[in-house]
This record gives sequence, C-alpha cells and structure tokens, in this order.
Amino acid sequence: LVEGMDPVVERVIMRCLENNPEDRPATALSVMAALPGGDPLAAMLKAGEMPSPDLVAASGRRGTLSMQRALQLCAIVVLSTAASLWLFGVPSLEEQIGIVFAPEVLAHQAGSLLEDIGYEFDTVDSASGFDLDPDIVSQVASASTVEQSALLQFDERPVLRFWYRSSPAPMAPWRSSLPGLYVGNRVAPDDPPLTDAGMALVRLGPRGALLELRVVPDPDLGETDMSEPDIIASIAEAAGLETTLIEPVEWSGISPMPGDSTSAWRIEGDELESNNRVIIATFAGGRPTWARITSTQGADDYTRRPRGQDRVILVFFVFFILGAVVATYNARAGRWDRRGATRLAASVFILCFSSSIIGSHHSLAAGEEVRGFFSSVAYGATRALMTWLLYVAIEPFIRRLRPSSLVSWSRLLAGRIFDPAVGRDVLIGIAVLALQGIALALSILAFGLRESGVPTFAFASGENPLAISQYIAATVRLPAVMLGTCLGFMLIYVVSRSLLGRLKFASIGVLWTTIFLFMFGAYTATGQPALVLAISASISASASTYLAVRHGLLAYATFIFMSQVWMYTVVTLDPTDWYFPPTAILLLLTAALTVFGIVTSTDRKLLGSDSL
Repeated sequence: LVEGMDPVVERVIMRCLENNPEDRPATALSVMAALPGGDPLAAMLKAGEMPSPDLVAASGRRGTLSMQRALQLCAIVVLSTAASLWLFGVPSLEEQIGIVFAPEVLAHQAGSLLEDIGYEFDTVDSASGFDLDPDIVSQVASASTVEQSALLQFDERPVLRFWYRSSPAPMAPWRSSLPGLYVGNRVAPDDPPLTDAGMALVRLGPRGALLELRVVPDPDLGETDMSEPDIIASIAEAAGLETTLIEPVEWSGISPMPGDSTSAWRIEGDELESNNRVIIATFAGGRPTWARITSTQGADDYTRRPRGQDRVILVFFVFFILGAVVATYNARAGRWDRRGATRLAASVFILCFSSSIIGSHHSLAAGEEVRGFFSSVAYGATRALMTWLLYVAIEPFIRRLRPSSLVSWSRLLAGRIFDPAVGRDVLIGIAVLALQGIALALSILAFGLRESGVPTFAFASGENPLAISQYIAATVRLPAVMLGTCLGFMLIYVVSRSLLGRLKFASIGVLWTTIFLFMFGAYTATGQPALVLAISASISASASTYLAVRHGLLAYATFIFMSQVWMYTVVTLDPTDWYFPPTAILLLLTAALTVFGIVTSTDRKLLGSDSL
C-alpha cells in the first residue's frame, strides 16, 4: 500500500505480522535491531554503556542461511571429513605397532597367569586398560623413520601397554578426592595403591607378552606346592621366551614389593648378548610378589607417576582464586549475566556429573557405589562452580568490549536453542574443523613428514580412549572443560583490541600468537616431531583466530570441542576392529551437529537471506 518503502523495513513489518507467533520478533529490541540504523549495540557502545545480555541476544541479524549456502557447508563437512578419516586412519594402529588384542582377551590371559603361578584366590573386583610407555614415546619423537618402525614394533618394551588390576575386595581409587582435576572413581595401575593382601597388577604387551607382575602377599594362602624353577618357567612362557635356556644370574637392585628373597635368571635369545633377557622375581611364601622381564641392562619403573602434577594443582588453585576475586567484583557492580551464568553452571554440572558416572569404575559394592556417587556430585559441583566464577569474571569484559561476538551465544543461553544464528554458527564451526583436517593432512604430506605413529594425542589426558565408557565420558565432559579455554582466548582478543585501538590486525596477531604458543607447548610432551607440532599449531591457531574474530564465541567453542573429540579418537576404518566404536561415535556426533546446523539455520521462506 505504501510506495517506495525500504524493503528492509517492509520485511520487518511482515515478520511482525506472521501467523505463527514463533516466527515474529521475540522482543521490541529485536525489531529495533532489524530496522535500518537500528543498531542498539552500536548506540550503547558509543555512549560508553554496557549492553545487557538480552540486548546482545536481540541484536544482530536473524542468522538464517540460504539452503544453497547450508548445503555447501554440509558438502565441505562430508567431503573433508571423509578425506581426513582416510588420511589419518592409514596406516592403521595395527600397521604401526602390530596386532593389538582385545582387552577382554588380555584380561583373561592376565587372570590365567595369576592362577598358573599359585594365586588361586577369589577375585571380587577387577579393572583394566591401556596406556603408553612415556620413555618410548619420547624416543619415537626424535627417531628417524627406520628407527621409529623398530621402536614401535619392539615387543620387549612395547609403546602400547595393557594393565590388569585384581583385588579380593572392592577397589576405591584415591584420586577422586580431587574432584576439580580427576574424574570419578577411575582405577589406574597405581590407584588405588597395592596395599591390601591379594591385590595384583599385571602388565602385558599388546599381544599378551608379560612385562611385569606385582602381587601383595597374602599370609592366609600358606606355602605353594610349585617349585621356584616351575614358577620361573611359567613366567618365561607368559613372556613368550624359550624356557630351555634359563640360567641364574646375580642381581643387586631393590624390589618394589615385599618378599623373602629376590633372584634373577637370564634367558638366552641367541648368540648376541644384547638379545638376552632377564627375569627378576621376588618371592614370599614360595609365590612371586614381583616379576619383571627386562634386558640385561635393566629397565625403568613401569608404574611411575606423571610429572608436573603438583604444578597443575597449583595453577588450578591460583586461577580459581583469581576468578573468584574478579567474579565478586563484577557481581557487586551488577555487570554479570545472572541468568546465563546460572544456566551455564547447571549445564556444566549435568555434563560433568554424567561424565563421572559413565567413566567411573563400578565395583557394585553398595558402600563404594554411594561413595562414587557423592564423588561424582563433588566433581560436577566443583566444575560448575569453576565455570560460574570464570563466566562471571570474563563474560562482562567481552560483552563490554565486543558484544557482537556473543550474539548467538547469548541466544543459546537464553533458551533459544533452535535459533537460526545458533545453528549457523554450529555449522560453520564444524565446517572449519573439517577444512582444518584437510589442511593439516596436506601440509604434512607436502613437507614429506609423518606423525610418530603413536596415538599420543588420544592418551594425553591420562585416560584410556580405547575403552568405550571412558571415551563417552570424555566426550560428554569436553564442552565443559574446553569452555574456559575459549573464554580465556576471547578475553585476550577483546582486551588487545581495546588497547591497540585501530590496529585491528595487531590484535588479531596477538590472538594467533597466543593460541599457537599455547597449543605448541601443551602438546610438546606427546612425542610428535617438532615440525609436525608447529604445523598443527599454526593451522589450528589460524582456524581458531578466524572463528573467534569473524563468527564469535559459539562457532569458536564448537570448533574447539569437536577438534578435541577428534584428537581423543584412535581412528580406524575397519568396522570389525574391537576399538571401532569411538570412531563410529565421532562420525555420528559430527553428522548430528551438521544436521542440527542445517535444519535450524535454513528457512525455506527466506531463501535469499544469507548472513554468512
């Protein structure tokens, strides 16, 4: 009816007249933000005022993608993911380190060995898992291609090890007492310590060869009928050694387990003395409490604890205190997002509590299950409190200095899960991640490099990514854990942007350099070659910087979350492999987020609308 009306204004009016109330603007702020010149964020920033979370959520474009653009992003995800899976899944884990027996087979073999050497007590509780030998990982990083293959295929000191714990009573890990750092009741080779009579630890190679045995002596078992040579023969057989070439040798070390005596026997492999093996064993009551198969030069302790743990706890505590101080200041000043912080903390509690329950060791003993439940509650509550403090401390600064980066994030926290802007940013984050995988693979091939062949990234957290329960637990927990990292980097960018003023590219350079140094330093201990780490950190820093600067917190957080899931996955392309389920979960999660992004971000009534 009105000639010459601005098409933008007409589109806003028509949206207000939609038959379906859900298609109309949610608030008057939404109408203001959509009108020409109606940028409330710009007006408030120009006036030097801080916009409210509701104003941030109502500002910006609707976020709808055209179906063509959404399908283009979907094609990027599908094609790039398929290519990345093929490039990173070949050669397979078996081709790198040899056949890896299923954990059920290795656990049965470990239990049978304990019976063969005279330990026929009832096993009430047991646990098992895989880990990496840190010494071999460090050697692989600096070795040549030929040396890497030799180290990875070395059965006498395998890089991938299997451990089995058994106990005549339910096992209660001690580290769950630090709920902010450790997840639930997760049994480890050294947790709980071997203190109760009858507790046992067996370490095997990936193909079942015995590496080490530790058993706490039980006086109630009495003397065994087996002779010492018979026990040594059983140990040698379990280690895959020839039992006809055994001779006693002197040994002057200290046994880690109690016993009456310690002795050693040499197993001659061939004419070369370097191929000889030594079985060291400590006996108590005629039964071995400790046995290790090593070279004539000795071996390191297989159960040593990771270094730097105290420093991690100290850093954890310092950031907790600093976050509490700044959060208190923002809360008293009335700058904080009360609703968003509360909803975020509740979500983190649910994620971390569920992760702890899924990843915990369940002995099915009533007392231990109750203790584990409250330990999971403590872990979830601690993480929720940390997230609440961190969000209240950081979010007001980002909202004050660069509110446009929080538009889709604020809509998500406001409960608008199916908002087009939310789906758009999730889809963009997944697409950039897929492109990053291709760029990384092509860069490594172009430089003629190769990764170490060891899934060190997957084992970097100290958990067992080959166990389906721990993999699911880590995947559920990752959004809560990685949010702090995303907020921290966003804060660095907005503060540097504010300090540097018009030097926009300088602030982008500060963000890129910070992310690069963080990633390169965090994964230095994974055993990957330095150049591979540099390339990986460079590409990831570039992708992270693009998303943080161009698309904001939600796209960046989606990218970081899924990149961590990728790194935590030991990829296999063979569905018959026993460790294929994590790869299947990775693919299903990628597909689900992609479909969510397409469905929520597209609107068939607005095919011409595209805010990418």
